[in-house]
Amino acid sequence: MNGETPKRNVDSLLTALERLAEADFIQKVRSAHFRNDADNRDEAERHVSSTQVMINAKGKKMQEEFDMAVDREIERRKESTFPRSTFHSRPINGLKRTADSSNDHHARKRSRLADGVAGDSHDANEADIGPAGDIIVQVNHSKFSVLMRNQRLVSLAEQTVGRPSAKVYRTALRQVEHATLRCRSQSALLAPGEPSDHSTPYIDVDNLVREVDPAKIQLGGTVAQVTSKQNDTSEPRVQPVVRRKRPPDHDRDHSEDEDVDEVDEHGNISEIDHDSEDEAADRAYRPNNHRLNGTYTNGNTSQYEKVMQHLHLLAEAPEGFLTLEYDGAIPSWQIDYDKLSAELRNQQLFSIIFDRFGNVALRLVRVMMKKGKLDEKSLQEIALMSAKDLRQTLAMLKAAGFLELQEVPRENQRQPSRTIYLWFYDADRVRRKVIEDLYKTMARILVRLKVERKKIQGVLDKADRTDVKGHEEELLSSGERQVLYRWRNIEEAMWGEVGRLDDLVTILRDF
Repeated sequence: MNGETPKRNVDSLLTALERLAEADFIQKVRSAHFRNDADNRDEAERHVSSTQVMINAKGKKMQEEFDMAVDREIERRKESTFPRSTFHSRPINGLKRTADSSNDHHARKRSRLADGVAGDSHDANEADIGPAGDIIVQVNHSKFSVLMRNQRLVSLAEQTVGRPSAKVYRTALRQVEHATLRCRSQSALLAPGEPSDHSTPYIDVDNLVREVDPAKIQLGGTVAQVTSKQNDTSEPRVQPVVRRKRPPDHDRDHSEDEDVDEVDEHGNISEIDHDSEDEAADRAYRPNNHRLNGTYTNGNTSQYEKVMQHLHLLAEAPEGFLTLEYDGAIPSWQIDYDKLSAELRNQQLFSIIFDRFGNVALRLVRVMMKKGKLDEKSLQEIALMSAKDLRQTLAMLKAAGFLELQEVPRENQRQPSRTIYLWFYDADRVRRKVIEDLYKTMARILVRLKVERKKIQGVLDKADRTDVKGHEEELLSSGERQVLYRWRNIEEAMWGEVGRLDDLVTILRDF
């Protein structure tokens, strides 16, 4: 920005940047963003080694703790958030250092340790790497990954529980979107027992009901109605409310205190609702005196009840789109992003295994994913397969890298006859292998595209001329037009395949 820029345009630009910053679409550039991953890891390892006792630690467990500490340090160095009104609070022409900042240059230099590693004041100059009064920003790709994951979750919810519930779920995701900074939470980088500061905020049901526009999202008649009597005997399967027991009345006689079912003249026992008082007490904790699971208290279903019905459908789905917890009798809804992200990744891996090896191989993978490490005999009993077919399928999956085999010797001699062979499925290892294969496939497609383009380079150069563009029918022969038409179809198909593979990489790598 220079001094000749009109103030109105500058204010519009700053306002736009501030709105992007509040939505986390842009972030401040720090020094760590200009270094490659290897340099950032080397600096983080030196910093962790100089500040923690585990530099000389030995053993696998201590090494894992050291690696987690290094990963947390890398995340801390790349973390960059904007305070509110960051851009309007800074001068427009701030390319020169002020006198105070120049005199205080040595005071603001970060402290160095004896071995040349930055100390705790490392963040002093890391946030603003540009000249004084200037901020360098970049696109926050992590936020866009969050938006893409939300779209995938909404599509999955629409396939599982229907479009009306998916629209309610989309509204709920937008409500907590501002608090979700990245797809991969730092829970995996925390030490055992260390609390995570990236927990998903609870969904405000009252705001959600107000945000669900009845004119755009028709919820009436989308959930089958049940009678009040049926709904009383089928509490929500997500996590039932713990009912409060009435204190016993010791003044009454034991025979009178007991609930006795009434017998009519035909000898049939009539049903008595013993929990009517408890249910009345529970309804006092719920807004609008409506049942939590959307029971009809009158002839008309309110908007709150409709939304609650769809929230329960989402929570009771096999994928677990929502998590329902109770604080006493008060429900609270939350989104388990780690579980849902794993579900999205597993679905893509399962789809690849099914397309390449068939349904039987996918069944074995699902069994091992659920049961853990198994030997061939256990796999035969669980998967209901013959030994011959089982070994062929296992060998095929092992050769492709989708299964691993662990040898557990019974004796020190490690004889094959006295060794137990356990098959297992490592989802994270398979994910990394599939990502590597996808990168190789994309590279081959781009090479193929380059080769195909080189074959007809003369026709493409002629078609790209300014006097030919828009007049291909007149200036190109029929053969050249056919070659050009065929090339455009090939190019479109190949770039479409690259885009599809890139979506798979995004799900497996970023989600």
